[in-house]
Amino acid sequence: MLGREFSNRAYWPVHQLTVNAYALQHAASNPALHLLALCLRFDHGFSDERVLGVMRRAGKEKPTLPAVQAPADLGGVTVVEVHGAVDAAGHIALVEGWARSVWEAWSDSHAAIREAAARYVD
Repeated sequence: MLGREFSNRAYWPVHQLTVNAYALQHAASNPALHLLALCLRFDHGFSDERVLGVMRRAGKEKPTLPAVQAPADLGGVTVVEVHGAVDAAGHIALVEGWARSVWEAWSDSHAAIREAAARYVD
């Protein structure tokens, strides 16, 4: 799947969503950082470049990110479904759905993450 995103620019627009969704479903070392990225993308419409800039800044300020607890259910869509995409449009749609599914699965952390995100929104 990452091979598609790195080898064909048509798949690239959702690369950051892929990274964050995968990390949140596979024991990320800093889940709050990945949740922050999804929040900025979905709630605030940040571009990948802008999300990456905030992630770099927030990653240096780790103690200021909230502690979050992984939910029992990490989302109904997984990398397996995305891997089945047959073209770039399908891949993009599946990754967006996957990332939204993961974001919703972590809904108990939304308030804390949205509060943290407010520091990075102009």
